[in-house]
Amino acid sequence: MSISNLKKSEIFANVDGNRPASSRQLYAVARHFGKVGGNDQGESYRLQKIYSAILLKFQNEHTETPITHSDVSRFFESSEVPKKFVKMINAKPVKAKKVIKDTPKAIPKVTPKVTPKATAVKKIQANTSELSEFQARFDAIAKRQDATDKKIATFEAKLDIIMAYLETDPDA
Repeated sequence: MSISNLKKSEIFANVDGNRPASSRQLYAVARHFGKVGGNDQGESYRLQKIYSAILLKFQNEHTETPITHSDVSRFFESSEVPKKFVKMINAKPVKAKKVIKDTPKAIPKVTPKVTPKATAVKKIQANTSELSEFQARFDAIAKRQDATDKKIATFEAKLDIIMAYLETDPDA
């Protein structure tokens, strides 16, 4: 069977879903997000670059809960970009150039705009879909922790058997 005939989610079906995603996978997800969000080829390319930076930043900041292989396959099956990544896009405001005219009457008075950061902090209510996404991610982390604990216990048991054997028969 050829890999080219398979879907992206089928190619890596045998890989552990709890394994952290590689940077190559993150770039592929960013390319997918760019194609989903872009209207034309140029915009898709620009979005791809932005999403790759966002995903890599997210992966580095969340080392305890990184984007996993199962998350990557879920992203490929999705036809929209998750809201948490869309919210991370920051556009720098463009500063207007000063226009100087000969007559002083033509200069309009500019009142400074108050940014949302300067106003009182607004209460943010969580969306139920975001809460369910958080709960699902938390459950996945708990399962991954349980699997890791079992692997460590098995490893320690095997190590104890090896040490007991070496202590009883050092010539072996």
